[in-house]
Amino acid sequence: MKSFNFIDCSGIGSSGKGAVVDLLSEYKGLAAMPYNFEFDLFRIKGGLNDLRKDFYEDWSPIRSNSAYWKFFKLINLIGKNPKGLNFLSSMLISGNRYDKKFKNTFISSSLNFLNSFVETEINGYWPYDLADMSNLQLAFYRIKEKLNSKKKVYSKIKVINGDDFDSRLNNFLYDLFNEIRNDKVLVLNNFLEPYNSSKHLNIFPTAKQIVVIRDPRDSFVSGLSVGHSNSDDLKLIPANNDGHLLSSVGSNNIEGFILRMRQFYKILKNNSHDRMLKVRFEDLVLNYEETKKTIEKFLGLSGEDHIYKFKFFNPSESSKNVMIWKKFSDQNIIKRIKNDINYFEFKDF
Repeated sequence: MKSFNFIDCSGIGSSGKGAVVDLLSEYKGLAAMPYNFEFDLFRIKGGLNDLRKDFYEDWSPIRSNSAYWKFFKLINLIGKNPKGLNFLSSMLISGNRYDKKFKNTFISSSLNFLNSFVETEINGYWPYDLADMSNLQLAFYRIKEKLNSKKKVYSKIKVINGDDFDSRLNNFLYDLFNEIRNDKVLVLNNFLEPYNSSKHLNIFPTAKQIVVIRDPRDSFVSGLSVGHSNSDDLKLIPANNDGHLLSSVGSNNIEGFILRMRQFYKILKNNSHDRMLKVRFEDLVLNYEETKKTIEKFLGLSGEDHIYKFKFFNPSESSKNVMIWKKFSDQNIIKRIKNDINYFEFKDF
């Protein structure tokens, strides 16, 4: 088996995980993907994680067939790269355009991987497909059924054998990223997510994960949207937030923000693995050398490997994004965040 060797830098929204990606970009032997590139195929609904569950962990003929077609649809949605003048095709894709990023190999490689699990295909009546249809598809299905009542509306039913799923998955991702990786250890941004490392890292036997956490008071301020009433507060948001980009952080609603963050930190508290390291964004910025050594020890790097120091990550610059909550106009909200979010209870987090 080819082991897909990578370092996953994960975190929740506005956690500062990009700082670790930038830091690791300065080391020889590591190949870091651009900060704005996230490979969603594993974590997205209907993606590799769901495919593994339905093909291997909890196989059934109904779920495995459904998972096949969901993954088939997904790789076309996120993979296609239509030419600029093809307006209609451009309207029907997600914008990931992975075929462009992987030199027109993403869709073909993904299809080969997917079809490697198919034992055979049966053409027959399969009412379970109805659950995956849109209202328009369902309407056309019923019309076809009524117009030809003697002949059932048949489906292509895939018979799946999920044996050796993890081995095939590692081979698939190894080959897909091979040209980009160029014999270096790959640094990925939010590939696995930080919520179930005990399961996901076991799928990839040589991978490691760094989970970045951040003071939620700063995450709140960084995630402010253009709808915020105080224009001075908007001056505190980072350059990568255009007023809309980080709206999913939930800073436009303090109640929702607190509930969201409490859930995240509850899960993060219980998430552990011997190949996973939790790093505070504040420590990376304010205790740079010490935190850098911790990361190097975890990854098996040395100070001599750090050949481009401060080229991509400069803690002096990033210090502008630490303790910005102190400048926020409503300190009552800041106090609520501190009192209501369990981040502050974890001394050993």
